[in-house]
Amino acid sequence: MKILNKVLTLTALAVGMSAVSAQDYELTFSNKTSTNIVDYTKTKIEGESKSASQFSGITNKAEAELLSERVDIGAMAEFTFSPIQSTDDALKENDKDGFSFELSDYDYYIEFRPIHQITLGYRSAVYAWGSYLPVWDDNLAGANFTTSEGLSVVVRPIDDLRIGAGFEPSTFGLDKKQNEDEEKVEKLKPIINLGADYNFQNLVKAGFALRNVAGSWNYNKEDDAFEERKLGFGAFVEADPIEGLVLNLGFAHNDYDGIGFALIDNLDLFSLQGENIATLGASFEQGPLTLALDTALNFKADGETDGDASYDTYIGASVGFNVTEDINVSLTGIFGIDRDSANTDKADTYIGVNPSASFTFAEHHEVGLGFQFEKAGDYSAFNFPIYYKYSF
Repeated sequence: MKILNKVLTLTALAVGMSAVSAQDYELTFSNKTSTNIVDYTKTKIEGESKSASQFSGITNKAEAELLSERVDIGAMAEFTFSPIQSTDDALKENDKDGFSFELSDYDYYIEFRPIHQITLGYRSAVYAWGSYLPVWDDNLAGANFTTSEGLSVVVRPIDDLRIGAGFEPSTFGLDKKQNEDEEKVEKLKPIINLGADYNFQNLVKAGFALRNVAGSWNYNKEDDAFEERKLGFGAFVEADPIEGLVLNLGFAHNDYDGIGFALIDNLDLFSLQGENIATLGASFEQGPLTLALDTALNFKADGETDGDASYDTYIGASVGFNVTEDINVSLTGIFGIDRDSANTDKADTYIGVNPSASFTFAEHHEVGLGFQFEKAGDYSAFNFPIYYKYSF
């Protein structure tokens, strides 16, 4: 299957490049170099207070998109230079010397439109209207009615209506000969997603997604473990009642990705996951002022997620202001609640704060700096993010 994936990728890119070369196109590019300077973390381990501070590393992220009438191609690569010793190692005094330089993340996609009404894609995710949370700055995975890993098709039979489907061939990637658990291997099936959305005169937009229709289990290669996955579905609505105001409402069932809402979270402690997730996102722009609000609720425990990592309520709020055309300041606050299922009167709370500022100069250059702090019970952490970005 690895060979099949490579063949599909190379074929798609070759077709895409040949199609783009014959027509007008728009190229965009950005390169962002960032660091948090130092990560300070304090927590309790086996009842004893521990703290650690260490260099956070440097990340370089490059993105490019080539857009045209028939073909769109995009790619992203992120490289990280960081200490081999993790925050958890530092807290437990497991000394590890040296640094690592690695490709920490990558992504790419291609879309081809043989006619205006049809888009064929590879690794091209399409999210239903209403699934975006502006403070978290992402869409719920449960709203993706194509796929970010395989083949997809989106049809527009009439203007403003999108009907899509996705198929992930990578689900066949497990070598059955090397795995003795035949019963669980047989539970691995192709992942098929379906959905649609409609834009009604830019006033109300609504959509739905059906995910993993065949009910395939998931094989976690890192842990060499099988994870049960069930049919997931979501319904989402976006309303634009007045100029500058956008309201998003959503519901997702069996969204196994959840929301990683924390600002720092070097110990992977904070996320909202569950069998049912309801979301509200709101944003408002008026002149130099930008306001945003997120809310997400997990109102029934999944039972399959890590209880220490799964929060029940997430609230995010941010305010931004353009002091001039080139200078922006903002303040973001995050609040999380993790109720104790055994004692409903008891709850752990998470608080995060992030003031920041950015400055654009010479049209293509941008620098930014800020301060991030988060606290939950005996845990607290802070760092000082800075970045330089070049784009055209």
